[in-house]
Amino acid sequence: MNPLRRQIEARIDEVLDGLLLAPQMNGPPDGVELQALLLLELRAFVARPEAESRHPRRVFEAWLRLARARCPEVGNSLMAMALTRLRSADAEGQYSELTAALADFRRELIGELPPDNPFATYDLALAVRMKKGKALPPAAKVGALYGLVGQVMRSVVRPKGGGRGKLSRDHEDAIAIRPAGGFEIVPENGVGAQIVMPFAWPTSTQGQLIANESAEDTVRRTFARFVDVAAWASDGVEPVESLIQQVVSEESTRTRMVLDAMRLVPSVTGDIEALELGGRAIQRELPVKLRAQAQDRLLGVLRHQQTPIAFSATGTLRMVDLDEGRVRLRMVEGEKKSSIEVWLSSGSAFDGLSAMLGRDVAIEGTRFPGERRAPFVVATRVNLIDSAEDAEDAED
Repeated sequence: MNPLRRQIEARIDEVLDGLLLAPQMNGPPDGVELQALLLLELRAFVARPEAESRHPRRVFEAWLRLARARCPEVGNSLMAMALTRLRSADAEGQYSELTAALADFRRELIGELPPDNPFATYDLALAVRMKKGKALPPAAKVGALYGLVGQVMRSVVRPKGGGRGKLSRDHEDAIAIRPAGGFEIVPENGVGAQIVMPFAWPTSTQGQLIANESAEDTVRRTFARFVDVAAWASDGVEPVESLIQQVVSEESTRTRMVLDAMRLVPSVTGDIEALELGGRAIQRELPVKLRAQAQDRLLGVLRHQQTPIAFSATGTLRMVDLDEGRVRLRMVEGEKKSSIEVWLSSGSAFDGLSAMLGRDVAIEGTRFPGERRAPFVVATRVNLIDSAEDAEDAED
């Protein structure tokens, strides 16, 4: 839950508890009724500000319906006024009946309010759910996951045939998502603990002079399409053909999005149970939940048109591009030199990968021959080779 909403709701509930417990200390009956209604209107507004702004009298009208049902003499007036007329000699009875009705209305109103949903509140949100009994990851790991969303976004929005390097200034600005409040830690309670990371998406202040799609529109549309690919992988039911026909028909784009989606999938041997990704900017108030099983689904897309083989090799790490989730391995076999592009999957051991640049490493994974592009490897492990003995062990 949003920490500010939680604090406001807790304070409102505290004041309401005192108001209904000792109403005589808070003024005459009509004053108590108005104070309670104002607090309940604020409680509803905090939970769903847009809906309550469209119907500002909703809470008051709902209260009138309940009050009339309990006391038909209310009419269009406050319940306190009707009770004053009916029980003018029984002040204690007026307070008792009024607070009982307010307490019932409070339970009914709060019961209807939706729980705080970060995916409906923020432009984008990433939730990291841990396995039961597992500790929350260290701050460095949380920061890396936060940065990974931006890296994946930069990768998937790169235009087809646009080459390497930086995007245009407009597109760089459009993917510059930023924190939208602090991280929220939800302790373990029946399910694993989780961390919720909210993002705000920048909005251009410049108008479009030409009736073309803006960079912001392009980025959001493309990233939403990528999340559709992740949703297909998390579904576990729909065949590959549905992904091809309904989501991404272009093979090169589909391959790229699949490779990027694998970067977000938790490792089957790790402590993370699932990554949840959604947000109102991509119309995902119900988030996509990526679990380790999604990797097999994604690899199945690559296998659909290619026959992979196991890959194990040693060589020099010649390039590391964390924004695109790939490295380049240069191999030497006798007098023959060759290089291959290696894509990083979530199950890989990639801590300190940048420090391995220019050094000898051993890479294990799956090699795809690539019918319309150069061969590439989806890595499951990258290990630094510190000595010739290590290299022999890696080859064995």
